[in-house]
Amino acid sequence: MSLQPLPELPVLNLDRMRMSQALGNVLHNALQHTEVDDRVTVATTTEMDRCVGISVIDDGVGIDAADLPHIFHRFYRATPILPGAQSRSRVTGGTGLGLTIAHSIIVAHNGTLAVTSDGLGLGTTVRFDLRCPAS
Repeated sequence: MSLQPLPELPVLNLDRMRMSQALGNVLHNALQHTEVDDRVTVATTTEMDRCVGISVIDDGVGIDAADLPHIFHRFYRATPILPGAQSRSRVTGGTGLGLTIAHSIIVAHNGTLAVTSDGLGLGTTVRFDLRCPAS
């Protein structure tokens, strides 16, 4: 896992425990679905002094395009990991609540959470965008 150098981030009024839970859920998913030799990167950005972005980027198994619209639904677990691989079980695929909980926490902080993947075997990016307080 790597952490890209942080830009100077603005001060945000956040529930630290809940934001830690959201980031922890996303990191857990990335690490769970990435092989030992693959990468998980956490990067932060600031944009136009109005937004903080946090991205978790992995080189893992990726998400099929058909699964992406459902990824924040409670108990939803993506179907087979890669062609020929066994489908996810409770041991390898979790309960399907981690991203749902992270999404709820980010939305409660007036932010957005987006998941992108170019497909199976091509990794996944999860990005939080948080609004900065008005000056």
